[in-house]
Amino acid sequence: MFAKRRLLLCLFIGLPLVGFGLLVVSLASRRSAEEVLYQGKSIKAWTLQFYYQLDQKSQEEAKAAFKALGTNALPGLARLLGSQDSFWRVGIWSAGEKLPRPMRRVVLGTARPPDTVGIRTAAAAALAFLGPEAKPAVPDLVQALGDLHPEVRWQAARALARIGEGAVPDLVAMLRDPHPDVRQAASFALGEIGTAAAPAIPALIEGLKDHDGSVRERNVHTLSAIGRPAMPALLQTIEQERGLLRQGAAQALTQLYPLRRVAAPALLKMLQDEEAASRVQALESLGALSGRDATADEAVMAALKDPVPQVRAAAAKALGQTIWKTNSAMPALVEASKDPVASVRNAASEALQRIEAK
Repeated sequence: MFAKRRLLLCLFIGLPLVGFGLLVVSLASRRSAEEVLYQGKSIKAWTLQFYYQLDQKSQEEAKAAFKALGTNALPGLARLLGSQDSFWRVGIWSAGEKLPRPMRRVVLGTARPPDTVGIRTAAAAALAFLGPEAKPAVPDLVQALGDLHPEVRWQAARALARIGEGAVPDLVAMLRDPHPDVRQAASFALGEIGTAAAPAIPALIEGLKDHDGSVRERNVHTLSAIGRPAMPALLQTIEQERGLLRQGAAQALTQLYPLRRVAAPALLKMLQDEEAASRVQALESLGALSGRDATADEAVMAALKDPVPQVRAAAAKALGQTIWKTNSAMPALVEASKDPVASVRNAASEALQRIEAK
């Protein structure tokens, strides 16, 4: 009787385990059968050779393999891009990166980085190499923008940039992601795409008031990289908005088209902004513009009388810029060099030295 019960118990426990084992073997066999090989090597092998073998011969071999494989490589690369390490290792790194810097070094120094980070990074780099052919992998790359590891995020952003216009809608959606690193990576990719990323302009301008300074700065560069299509929206933002939006738009416009005849009217209007930070930005942007304009000269010299010291210092600095060097500014700068605030005096003195040295 006891032996019978024992047999039933073994069957009860053993049969599910055997079934599970057969299922695993079946899935592994199926996956192995589906694995694309080229010249006897798997996609994973070619991917690691492409990214980690530094000698030119190995690099060229891997590039030739991916060129030959084309879209046939995409399923394997997408699988590699989604590969994950054990739950505990990912958990340690995820928690460790949120700790204060001294504790972070201790925790992360005792745990190896997830093994698959390098695989995911290499897969994203290979997708970047394929360029527009990798368009079917856009959803996987967009998901990779949220990876815990920055190198994976930036390689995914590079790949999306290489894919080009076809990736723009997904990247625009990622500009509203709750994580600033993801927003920054998406903005970077859009900037790399350039003019074809024009549909992203409204979202990028909205992002000029992002609470994260790195994201704001990246959006400024991206808008200037998109080029002329962004100009009307930037001018309108400077004319109509306030605060961070206005300041960021002024920065982007100056980088995009630094000619005074185009940007000066909007920036001169910005000099009347009630926020001192906006007036400072207007002066910094005016100082970076090329071409002479008597109205702008007078407005900047008048800003030396602004009640806010930071604005007066910005005006003095603008007058000392190479393209502004003019003797007509010297009397106003001499007076500003006697300002009760040291930062204003220093800026005025430096501007005078530059003008005298021309």
